Amino acid sequence: MASMNCTSGMSSLLLRTHVSRAARQSIRRSSTYASSILPQKWSRNSGLPHSSIKTALCSDSIRRAFQNYGTRSYRTGQRRSRPAITADREHAAHLESNELATANNLESVIKVVDFSVERLVKHEVASNSLSEFLKTQKKPSWAACRWIYVNGLNQDVAKSLGAANSLHRLEIEDIIRNDTPTKTDFYNDHFFVSLPFLKLVCLHGQGQESKRADFIIQESDFHSHDPRHRKWAMLSSRQHTVSLEQTSLVLTADSTLITMFDRSGQEVFDTIFEILESQQTILRTSNDPSMLLHAVIDAIVDLSLPIGKAFKEAFQELEVSVLMKPSIAQSRQLYTLRSELIALRDVIIPVGSVVRMLREHYASPNTTPPSQSSQVAASNLVSPMARTYLADVQDNVEILSRSTHSTIRSSENLTALIFNTIAAKQNESVRQLTFVSIFFLPLTFLTGYFGMNFDPMPIVNDNSDAIFWYIATPVMLTSLLFVATRAAWARYSFHRQQRRIMAARAPRHHRG
Repeated sequence: MASMNCTSGMSSLLLRTHVSRAARQSIRRSSTYASSILPQKWSRNSGLPHSSIKTALCSDSIRRAFQNYGTRSYRTGQRRSRPAITADREHAAHLESNELATANNLESVIKVVDFSVERLVKHEVASNSLSEFLKTQKKPSWAACRWIYVNGLNQDVAKSLGAANSLHRLEIEDIIRNDTPTKTDFYNDHFFVSLPFLKLVCLHGQGQESKRADFIIQESDFHSHDPRHRKWAMLSSRQHTVSLEQTSLVLTADSTLITMFDRSGQEVFDTIFEILESQQTILRTSNDPSMLLHAVIDAIVDLSLPIGKAFKEAFQELEVSVLMKPSIAQSRQLYTLRSELIALRDVIIPVGSVVRMLREHYASPNTTPPSQSSQVAASNLVSPMARTYLADVQDNVEILSRSTHSTIRSSENLTALIFNTIAAKQNESVRQLTFVSIFFLPLTFLTGYFGMNFDPMPIVNDNSDAIFWYIATPVMLTSLLFVATRAAWARYSFHRQQRRIMAARAPRHHRG
């Protein structure tokens, strides 16, 4: 026993030594890799020691690996400290990293709207002059709210907005990246919201969005886990597809709302600006930037509602064809429909969580640092009126989510119905074959009997072939009568039992 314990102890020691050696080698390789990719300007200009920079790079790689793991997720209620964005070299290198270099560099459409109850002024700003405009054209004193609308975001616009509004560098990264999860991040004096923008696009259109949708369908992989790159096969057969892009919203303490769309925000802007042009609407009379935030989120959610109706119509057409003539090909179509609905549901559910977070998140007394106690906490930027109206947005999200979940369950039941119907048809075919076998079984016996090579066999030698039919005809009629009588009796018993059940239920129905 002692020798066994000694052997196991030595094995455990060797195993720990081997693991420790492997861990040290892995750390050494990571440090060597960090040294190879370390920019020279960091080692020259930054005040950090070389080992600290390598450790920071390794930690940043680990953080990015965990952040990119798996499919879309959502994080809500995260409060961060307030290091503001600056235009120094270190931050420029951070924005020009490999991951952020893949961001869209589209020509941005920028509009700045200042409004109050009495006045409404709209400015159209070019992308290259946004930074100068934000420095010289501050929000006027008469304006209760400022709305900065950006459609077609690029890195220069994101850096200009970040520098003018003191946004966190993580916000800038989330804005530029096109795979940011649906989430809400609360900071000291503002909060950041990332939402998916879903819209049903008609493929017959000749606009830019329809061409972009055609490109997505032609170049996308059907098996992609990212809903942005899916080929919505059930809708493309109906000349429709789903446009999915990222929307970023920032509400600051100085009553400024920043909305950044990828490419399809013009419809949202036109809808809300038309409301702002009327002085009798709540957006103008309330002077509440959180109500403007509600209007943007409400417009985004409203544009996603036709997607659920389109999937519902596709399912209803498939349901009718299954009830008329089920086939295995329909089960493949149902699988495609179910997978697309699951992808849609995974995008919708986090939106409801974000809206709920905006309604229910309140600032606690200890969340705001004492040095910034005079500033408005990010949690208090959403007014009670906006929280009330956000409840309606949450109801719309719940309706779309429940409708999607109901269609998923119905498609699963319809798939089961297809296989059950096919199995029932196979059972009916087997029953018919059994009936034919029973009918011809006596004839098979008689044929075998008269085919014997017995000699002498008087019934064959002394008679013609008519004797076979004299015997076979009554036997066939008797077998047919027996089988038909049993089938008729089973049908009669079923109807009699059904009438008995209906008669037993009738008094209860009348009493109710």
